[in-house]
Amino acid sequence: MATWVEETGATVATSTTAGTFHDGTGSLRVTKSLTVGTGRTIRVNTGLSETLTADNGNALAAWVLVPSGAAGTNWQARLEMQNAASAWQAGSNTALTPGTWAELRYTPTDATWAGNRSIGVQFSCDQASAGSVSVYIDTVRQGTITGALSPAAQWEQATQAAVAAIRGNSDTAVIYVPGYQFSGAQNWVTNHPVPWITDAQGRTIYEAHYYFDRDNSGDYPDTYTAENTDAVGRGFASLTSRAVTELSRFTNWCTANAVAGHVAELGWPNTGDTTNWNAVGEALYDVLDAAGIGSSQWAAGSGYGTSYNLSAYTGSPLSTPTTVADVPESHLANAEAMPVGNLPGWTQVLAENFNTPAALGQVGTVYGTNMRGYDAVNDSSGNGTYTPDRVLTVANSILDWHVHTETVSSVSRPRVAAPIPMGYGGQTYGRFSVRFRSDAIPGYKMAFLLWPASNVWNDGEIDGPESQVLGGPVYGASLKVGSVPTGAVFDPATAVFSPQDTQGWHTFTTEWTPGSVKWFWDGALLSQTIDASKVPAIPMRWTLQVETSLITGPPDPGAAGHVQVDWITAYTYTP
Repeated sequence: MATWVEETGATVATSTTAGTFHDGTGSLRVTKSLTVGTGRTIRVNTGLSETLTADNGNALAAWVLVPSGAAGTNWQARLEMQNAASAWQAGSNTALTPGTWAELRYTPTDATWAGNRSIGVQFSCDQASAGSVSVYIDTVRQGTITGALSPAAQWEQATQAAVAAIRGNSDTAVIYVPGYQFSGAQNWVTNHPVPWITDAQGRTIYEAHYYFDRDNSGDYPDTYTAENTDAVGRGFASLTSRAVTELSRFTNWCTANAVAGHVAELGWPNTGDTTNWNAVGEALYDVLDAAGIGSSQWAAGSGYGTSYNLSAYTGSPLSTPTTVADVPESHLANAEAMPVGNLPGWTQVLAENFNTPAALGQVGTVYGTNMRGYDAVNDSSGNGTYTPDRVLTVANSILDWHVHTETVSSVSRPRVAAPIPMGYGGQTYGRFSVRFRSDAIPGYKMAFLLWPASNVWNDGEIDGPESQVLGGPVYGASLKVGSVPTGAVFDPATAVFSPQDTQGWHTFTTEWTPGSVKWFWDGALLSQTIDASKVPAIPMRWTLQVETSLITGPPDPGAAGHVQVDWITAYTYTP
């Protein structure tokens, strides 16, 4: 494999510069001037001088390097082979980290090997600015299947390629990435020792499944007693002990690697010894709560019929809970524990999980007058009245807004509330998080926001989570400072909505730093400001505002429902 030729404007040369070779004393340097755009490529091949036979092994491998500081993002590389018909057959793309050598592997099919004409290497990236880039290839080799990619590693390559393709289509949505072998939590660490996805958007969530019958299939053909006996026979104290051990392999992996996770399937029987089945389920939800990882109960839909032994609900529509539903319903607000303590660059100044009950009219007494917020004044649309003592309560560690129309002092008005948990003085810069959910309530909206302590709108406003219809998706936006006289311009100009609605529990975070605001949905970046010069830089007060909609007109007098908050945290910016 001594002769390599360039393609489409690339130049090749030998490099002996320290740090540019993986083994020995040199490598192949490939240089090309790249134009602006996505999917820009650098390709080289062996021409027609290196026809190979599979007699020496049917697997190819090579080491490649993109240097630190190289222009471009989403770098990938792959090995290729040209078949007898001169068509290039490609191996899987491998994501590259600039400054780190990566090994490419490719096992061409027998048909590709037959009469092959050449082998090649292709690099690809997205380029924000034009310029010359050099990449390096070293230790190209042919061998046997020994050391080739394991099935789990092939799965990792395939899912990485899928993520790259989605991002290459300008899609910024959250991506749930399953694991190998049906995403089984019990095998997660064996199959995937470390996280493998590189995502330019930082919006990837690893997805596991878990069932605790003896083969983890979810069929549950045996009784609880038989399953418990089997677990004890395998050296566990009980079935609960085995289940907690197996699920914890995934949750501990997520915690240790600081990545987002979700258990997308978790289920057990609604028949037989339901008390003991539920006890195991309860222990598993405790594990998820402690790790701050969400889950989806299998099965809560109608696809399997009301007689399915894992159904959480029955009836038509599905409105009657089975015994299974008791467990996930009791944990709805607890899928993510309130973070306590400082974070890198942030000093915590507020951590409130509403553990003290407060009856209607008593929230201000229990939590301070600031938690009542605005009182006896019209809301933003003018259709509702801030009446905290008729709206706010705390029960079961939940702060609750009951928005509704009520006659007070002979005046019938929609009743809303806007607590100000940190007071009217505000602070400059900070990190603000809220775990919340909402009913779908026509005619009402939410706008949790940072409002200028000056009360001058032209000084800026940072919104998030905000929606014009309660229960729908939310977004974040920052009013550009000084823009009100010419039309109130927000950044980003086009709202980026959350990938889910807000009828389930979610966590929304606003990070406000000099020249930048970023919004996060369940730990993944949702959107951020573009214009650094127009980000507010004065004290602003955090306001949890639930009020009547600005776009739908007054709500119907019968419209009513709840917005609920599990916890809130706030930090000062301490870089």
